[in-house]
Amino acid sequence: MCAAAATLTVPGCGVGAGEADGAGDGVGGGKICAPAGAASPPSARANANAMPLRRCVRRAGSPESRSVISKSRSRRDETEAHVPHPFCDLPRPPVLTADAEFRAVANAAFAAWQQQPPYIAYHVDVDVEVPALKQSRRIERAVETRTRDNLAVLQDLPRGQNQLGGAFPVPPTFDALSYFKLDFHLGDPIRQHNPLTAVTMLSPGAGLPPQPLRYSDPLPSRPEVTVVVTTLRNYYARYALDSTDRIAHIVLQPLPALTRDNSSTFFLKDVYVDMATNLPTRVAYSGAAADFTVDYTVVEDHWVISHASYRATIFAPFHIGQTSFRTEATYGAFTFPESPQDPRLK
Repeated sequence: MCAAAATLTVPGCGVGAGEADGAGDGVGGGKICAPAGAASPPSARANANAMPLRRCVRRAGSPESRSVISKSRSRRDETEAHVPHPFCDLPRPPVLTADAEFRAVANAAFAAWQQQPPYIAYHVDVDVEVPALKQSRRIERAVETRTRDNLAVLQDLPRGQNQLGGAFPVPPTFDALSYFKLDFHLGDPIRQHNPLTAVTMLSPGAGLPPQPLRYSDPLPSRPEVTVVVTTLRNYYARYALDSTDRIAHIVLQPLPALTRDNSSTFFLKDVYVDMATNLPTRVAYSGAAADFTVDYTVVEDHWVISHASYRATIFAPFHIGQTSFRTEATYGAFTFPESPQDPRLK
């Protein structure tokens, strides 16, 4: 049965590799998670593939070698002409590893999240399906939300219930590259009546307020160091073969240091990146008992969610039985008023 709420913590176990601001890549989800920073760093860090900017696909060195970014130019660079890439009319551009690209994308998403408008109004269609019960339903809602505290007015369409709650089903400015807790509750599991959700963003590290992941610029340990190598702490990152000069696809594989003795439900799997803005177009988590995917678009210079999907399996006590459900949410009709139409949001 679906009477119980599905509670997931996404991510929540571990933080990044020594970032000064406490942000990191130890992202995973679950019902029970260790405190931030409790996950131990892996003893060995896997190497990432490298992809040139503008996505003229090219690997740097052998798979066993680390790819690096050098901010200093050698004398040879200043005197030798650029070698054109056989598959690109442009000179050979600098190279970013998948690890470094992930850090840059997280920082771009953090900057967009900081620029949220004060109010957002939108329509959302949510399809809920419980296959075991052969039940499905579509919920159509008009939502107006105050972004500073996620208070929202939910109007069931066309002339249904009007109530206050959290932005449904996920706040449209939600940054999925973050530590957060997601609760999805079906008020009536048979009729899928009055579903409500709650997304609670968590602190990425000690002493920090709840916020998405943000990485500090790597600093050399000594003044004479000109090359700094960055790696993700708990994931092996690589570029997928479907990456293009427009959309980069970063595949993330959780390492044993993160998954060992970890009761998390799912872990970060894919990040698709718009190379023109460096913002995610899709962030996907996956696991045996749950999947969570968020798609993004830009509307009037605001980075917002266009679609979200969620699949989860709920187990009965002692795992005697289980029930799965799926939800698909499509957002649209965005407006960004300077003041709310509903006085309860003032």
